[in-house]
Amino acid sequence: VAGSRSPSIGGLASGPMPLPQAGRLPTGLDQPSMPRLQAECIDEMGTGELSWLSPERHLGDEHLVFELGPPTPAADMAGNSTPGAMWEEEMRCMPTDGAVAEGHMDMEAAPVQAAGTIAEAAGAKPELQVVANTTSSTGFGACHPMRLLANHALKCFCIGVVLLNLAIIPGIAVMPVELETNFDSFLITDVPSNLYLSAFEQALAQREQGPARRLAAVGDTIYFTKDLVVMYELQGQGNLLRGGLFHSKAINAIRRFERALVGDPQWTALCERSENTTRALCELGISFTHYMMPTLRYSAGETGTSVVPEALVADGNGFDLVSVSTALMLAKTQGVDTVMLPGDLTAAESESVSDPTVSHLRSVFRFKVPCCSSSESILQRRLNNLYFTWEWQDLFRETIRPHLQKGPPEDLREIMNVFYDGTDVQAIEVTEAIYSDLLLAGLSLVYVFGYAAFHTRSLLLALCGPIIALSAVPLTFVICSVCIGTTTISFANFLALFLIVGFGADVIFVYTDFWHQSKEVETELPERLSWTYSMAVKSSCTTTGTTALAFLANLASSIRALRQFGFFMGVCVTLAWFLIGAMYAPLLVVDHNLRHFGCRRTFRRSRMDASVSEVPYAGPTCKTKSLSTWTKVLSRCRWCMLLATFAMAAASIGASVTSFAFVTGAPELFADDHNQVQSARVKKFFTPSGMAFGHNFDEPERTEKVCDGPRNSADNGCTINWCQADALRGDPATSWTGAGTCTCFRTENPFLCGSADTVEVGVTLVGVDRLTATQIQTEIGDHMVRNGGSLAFDDINLRGSMREKQLPVLFLQDWETGIVVLQPTFRVDAKLTRSLRNSSSCGFEDVCYCGPATCSTANDEILPLPVRDLQLTAARRLEMFNYAQVPDGKRANVRVAFGLHVPTATALLSGEDPKNAWSFLEDFDLRQPWAQRSLVDFCAELPLEMRVTSKFCWMDDVRTHARTSGFYFPLRPGDFNHVAGLYTRYGGGSTRGTRYIWLVGEDIKAVFVSLYIDVYDSAGVGTGLAEMELWDKYVRGWNAKAFSTAAGAFHVSELWVRSESQGALIMSTSSTLMILFILAFAAMFFFTRSCLLSLFVVLSTALVVVFLVFYVAVIARLPFGLIEVVAIIYFIGYALDYSLHIAYKYSGRDALTREASTVGMAAAADVRLRRTRYALKSMGGAVVGSAMTTGGSAFFLIFCNLVLFQRLGAMCLAVTLASVIVALGPLPALLLTFGPVEPACCLLRWCCGPRAPPCRDMKE
Repeated sequence: VAGSRSPSIGGLASGPMPLPQAGRLPTGLDQPSMPRLQAECIDEMGTGELSWLSPERHLGDEHLVFELGPPTPAADMAGNSTPGAMWEEEMRCMPTDGAVAEGHMDMEAAPVQAAGTIAEAAGAKPELQVVANTTSSTGFGACHPMRLLANHALKCFCIGVVLLNLAIIPGIAVMPVELETNFDSFLITDVPSNLYLSAFEQALAQREQGPARRLAAVGDTIYFTKDLVVMYELQGQGNLLRGGLFHSKAINAIRRFERALVGDPQWTALCERSENTTRALCELGISFTHYMMPTLRYSAGETGTSVVPEALVADGNGFDLVSVSTALMLAKTQGVDTVMLPGDLTAAESESVSDPTVSHLRSVFRFKVPCCSSSESILQRRLNNLYFTWEWQDLFRETIRPHLQKGPPEDLREIMNVFYDGTDVQAIEVTEAIYSDLLLAGLSLVYVFGYAAFHTRSLLLALCGPIIALSAVPLTFVICSVCIGTTTISFANFLALFLIVGFGADVIFVYTDFWHQSKEVETELPERLSWTYSMAVKSSCTTTGTTALAFLANLASSIRALRQFGFFMGVCVTLAWFLIGAMYAPLLVVDHNLRHFGCRRTFRRSRMDASVSEVPYAGPTCKTKSLSTWTKVLSRCRWCMLLATFAMAAASIGASVTSFAFVTGAPELFADDHNQVQSARVKKFFTPSGMAFGHNFDEPERTEKVCDGPRNSADNGCTINWCQADALRGDPATSWTGAGTCTCFRTENPFLCGSADTVEVGVTLVGVDRLTATQIQTEIGDHMVRNGGSLAFDDINLRGSMREKQLPVLFLQDWETGIVVLQPTFRVDAKLTRSLRNSSSCGFEDVCYCGPATCSTANDEILPLPVRDLQLTAARRLEMFNYAQVPDGKRANVRVAFGLHVPTATALLSGEDPKNAWSFLEDFDLRQPWAQRSLVDFCAELPLEMRVTSKFCWMDDVRTHARTSGFYFPLRPGDFNHVAGLYTRYGGGSTRGTRYIWLVGEDIKAVFVSLYIDVYDSAGVGTGLAEMELWDKYVRGWNAKAFSTAAGAFHVSELWVRSESQGALIMSTSSTLMILFILAFAAMFFFTRSCLLSLFVVLSTALVVVFLVFYVAVIARLPFGLIEVVAIIYFIGYALDYSLHIAYKYSGRDALTREASTVGMAAAADVRLRRTRYALKSMGGAVVGSAMTTGGSAFFLIFCNLVLFQRLGAMCLAVTLASVIVALGPLPALLLTFGPVEPACCLLRWCCGPRAPPCRDMKE
């Protein structure tokens, strides 16, 4: 202090000396020494009075606090402070050996000039070190966390890195990441229709792995199965071909194309590892070309007297094409028609004489390779599985995909397109796309590093900051794996890599800006670090909380994957905030030391350095000046800004409403021309893979035995009857209409019946596939009696016992012209009474040709004789909905399951194990006759209002098969499994095989029926929900009256799921948005205690949402689907962040103490201006920096391969731009105009009313 009179104070150097505010006194200083020291200080300074306070311990250090003020008449020497001091200062006298935190000045290198000893006053030799400190107000002790953190910043950062790696690396090693590449899983909702459909499809996929197959015996061979599906679609000039893909040009092109594929050496090597019984599935596959060009096998040594082959082999090695109707019949006989043919090619069309036209075909190839024995260890089996999967994926990448992408020969590419699918195909292509997009994530990181270096002016901070933020992603995976219990993540979770970069940059820039601003307030590093923490934690906690809550609000969604991703991102955001606070803040100190002391001095700092700062405050920066100028501009133009903003919002709402369109269904992952998109479109024309060729699909019996003539039945092993056509009557393309004249020929049975009372007679009808009971008993019965001579129905019961039977199809071939006519064959047997036992006929066999051709009898040993023609009248059709308006292939499919139980309880986050999604009903038992009657009644009693156009009822076909086999229906419990097994293996109905049943051993555990209704499968929500309600009512009523062992049915349809899910999605989205706005208001109110500021933040968020909807509907012209709805929910947190930063800083008290008043301005306007200016200067830079990094990261998303990332990136860029504009423009204008002068008084005035005490802000 200038003007000191005494040359010394206990030995201090004479001359002007700064007023000591911090120093060291000997540890032995006792209380009696205080008056003496006080007297000498007063005598020396002569400018005031030193009043001692009592000694105390502060933060672990012994110190004395005193006040220096003007002389007063009485000073309490006992240590009481003098009242009325004009100014207050603090002096801390700390022990010499006390530890001092690291500071800005190296005491060893540059000792303080104003230093001396107080030997006489203290009675000891240790010196008093006097250190100048003009602004220190806190003073941290040696053990204070801030001093320790500043002292050992580098050590703390390294410890954090080690702990973080110890949590991430072992966690991922124990719980490796499994990528879910099926986007359909992202659409699983908790609506009942979706739960039932998902469980039903899981049951279809797992029915071959039922209890009988899951519990494999020790030593059984385990197989690995990989499928390849190739689909062909007619295009361009191919539409001009007669028959479409059935044309010989297309069939030959497909045949050559597939032979080139299976002839590849790598394909052959893998296929040869299959067993002999299944090798044909990969050597030949299941292709329609095999049935269009079968090998005709003739008897050995047979001469040219017969043109009827011995067998047909569907191998594609024939020389000539057979007719399409022949190929369709062969495919249907072998049960592979649904594998190769589209669903709109109905059974009626495939059996007609006229060859249909088809635009789509499908071929399937299966590699079924023995893996290992069930007695081997699980580890060994998993290793074998991994190796085989690697081989398959390598084959697909190196051989299959290049060949399929090349397509058919050049001259045929203009008539057809080739698409492909199969095991792991979607996973391979999605994974490749994700890995390719990760390169863009790397570019976004480079951009973030560059901008962070520009913003922080430090390479260390720019490199480490984003990496710290990104480390939250794997750490979140480990935590979520433990909490949720699954290691499978959706590919959408990779979006977290882009999102967390933007969010982390926001928090990083907040810490960085407050660290730089701390120079204005503190000079010592511990104090600066403490001030940075106090400001940054509060500011970032507000936005972090709202962002995390915005993601966690998705827990209210009905989409399970959306809930999981919301939880993942909520945890990830919170962890990123914590990691940045714990690791990035110490890094600021390390960077400061590196800047000013170099690497060597940084790692060898003494503990005294924390108390010194060498970097003086340099005044306002260019950034703060720019933001201050922007505040002035807004203050003058605030009304124009508000009017323009709300006018644009109103115009955006109007334009969005007129352009708004909502779409349903799963969004596409790839561009429209990508194979995944096109194959998904083409797959809809075919029966689902799980039903057409499930895991238990085996090599079909390609060889079909052929018998000569129409009289042979399936009992002799023939599946095809073949004859040389003798005559063609009329147009061969004309099929039987169900009424008309049939030409009949009779062969008498030999007279070996003796004196029997009754004999067997039979009538085989060619061209008739089914007759009604009335037609059989009257018209067929009358024909038998009328042409039977002395045979008659004497007993009415004999007429009632007539039996019908479906016979194999008959090929009528005109060898000379090459015309082949396929005719269904139907047989009726009866017993007639002989009126004359010795002379009456012993029975006969009639063959009646009701179609356009008859078989030649030239080679028959016994020539049949013509008899009177059979006249058939049109049968009365069953009452059914016959006015279908929806074309085939576009009708909605409804499936009703019997015998399955589906639990409807769902977990909040964890996905249900597919094996636990369904189970068999314990009480379901079709062996009971009443249960069989109930299932028959279900299909028979469908009302017209259900608009069923076609149905596939397994129990109806079993009934028909039982009757034709001589059994009564319903079947007795002991006969049911036997007859059902016969129908499964040899039946001729459309539901033959195991496609519609769950077979465990010999027991039918469950069954389903498939029905098509006259409603578009793409119908709207209202239509879908109305139809679903009708089916709910019918199935509920049937369950109520059904027999107990058959009840428990439920119905599923993709139309129900889409309609109900869309409604649930709209409701959950609305509720989630409402929750988000409420949370935003609550969070803002919690931190600011201001209702008005909270409303302003919600209003700003609503403006951002309006502009985002405007971008989607008007600018991008995208319909609102799942991606757009999810994006709005995801990015709502980003819409909140920037406005929350500005509003929170507006509410702080620092604005009134650190911003100067404007002369001549009204008090309220001046307070609003000071608060707004301070908010923009404090947070404007961080807001702009965060927007630059978030927008930059989103910009790279636009160039991703996945359409999902492209759209989300564009929308993220749009919402970031809108958010930063609203936060720096309309919101400050709103605060300048209507902002609260006393933000913290809202709650106080609400509670206390007019009696509320004055607010502290205005008092200050």
